[in-house]
Amino acid sequence: MLNSRVVAVLNNKLKRQFLIIRPLSTAKVNHESPPEQKKDTCRSEPLQQQRQQQRGKVGAWVAVALTAGAVSYYFFSYRRTKERLCAAAAQMRADLPSFSLKDVVEGRYYVYGVGVYDLNDYARNEHPGGEQGITDMVGKSIEEIWATDGMKFHKKKEILELLEGMRIGNFEGTVDKPKRCTTPKVVPQVNGQEYRLELTTYGGNNLKALSLEELRRYPKHSIVSSIPCKNDSTKPETGSIWTGVQLRDILRESKINIADYDEIRFECLDVSSTTEKPYGSTVSVDRVFNEPDFDVLLAYEKDGSEIPPKHGYPVRVVMPQVTGGKNVKWLQRVVLVRKTDKVVR
Repeated sequence: MLNSRVVAVLNNKLKRQFLIIRPLSTAKVNHESPPEQKKDTCRSEPLQQQRQQQRGKVGAWVAVALTAGAVSYYFFSYRRTKERLCAAAAQMRADLPSFSLKDVVEGRYYVYGVGVYDLNDYARNEHPGGEQGITDMVGKSIEEIWATDGMKFHKKKEILELLEGMRIGNFEGTVDKPKRCTTPKVVPQVNGQEYRLELTTYGGNNLKALSLEELRRYPKHSIVSSIPCKNDSTKPETGSIWTGVQLRDILRESKINIADYDEIRFECLDVSSTTEKPYGSTVSVDRVFNEPDFDVLLAYEKDGSEIPPKHGYPVRVVMPQVTGGKNVKWLQRVVLVRKTDKVVR
């Protein structure tokens, strides 16, 4: 038998070991990640914002540089193409025949640089300014005309490309420089009492013959227009006040079936030096009747008085939305043209 004191000592040792071991055997194992240390937000957030701003600035400068490069390349390419087309018009082409001025006028062709161009189909079917705007340039230098005020917008790549596609020959000769928007040497002298404005169909079917007094009986309209011809307005800054009758009012009152026609021609008392026919211009029926803001005024007054002879007395056409050359003076006749009419230009 063990001594009771010895037993007590052993029991105490065992108890101490048990107490030490037991917590270890029953302790739960924590598999979770240790808690993150709290960041110093006072320092990290401004730093991140600063870096983001720097990256944004770099991106913006890169975008600006790329855009500038693309724009520069576009204009460089555009200019080079334009220069190439201008150079092409200034060079003779061995694969094309030569034309004299007489050939050009008789064939109703056009000259640009040393090139000869056939624009007749384009003038009839596609030219935004109508056929007359082109046919007035027969036998003249298109280059000189495009250099005048109000016409410079033509000299761009797209139009030069279109023009070069219609080249038919080389020009050998000289052409007269155009005298656009100038008063002819002989101004038509018209007796206002005897004057009659004729309204006809192409082919000679006379519909009306209106005196100045009869024109004044129609509803009166006034518009302010600075016709883009330097010698054609005493008020180039603000425009002159033109008063007259709207063409559509005359046509409606005439009780004709306007749907049968697609073009309106204006024939004047002065004669074209190129074609030896009455000078004139054209406008489509569609524009006259289907564009409310498109004015075709047959004017008989300028700034409250009858139109001075050099500005078109007794009646002139005023169309503010088109070039000055189509605002013809000394109007004598309004001609309605059908689609089926074979018009001799």
